[in-house]
Amino acid sequence: MEKYNTFNVIINGNVYTFSIIGYDTKYIEDISVYTSEILNIMKSRGDFKNVGLHGAIGTYNAISSIINEFWKHRVHLDCKYPTFGTFNLTE
Repeated sequence: MEKYNTFNVIINGNVYTFSIIGYDTKYIEDISVYTSEILNIMKSRGDFKNVGLHGAIGTYNAISSIINEFWKHRVHLDCKYPTFGTFNLTE
């Protein structure tokens, strides 16, 4: 498996970077489109609806849910937790 690109997800105001470390090319032609589709499916199911209500535990559960859902779809992820937090430079 090769290392592919990354994508970010904002959870409770923090940015988490997911690295796509491999996927099954027999089933997936365009990984960027597939990534968007998986996250949209999760959002439409309401997987992230109550994340903000549970603080750090909700964030951990959301990250775990993303990793598990992608695994079900034959995509392997690695997540980078921000060491010092997230800095908003636009405010």
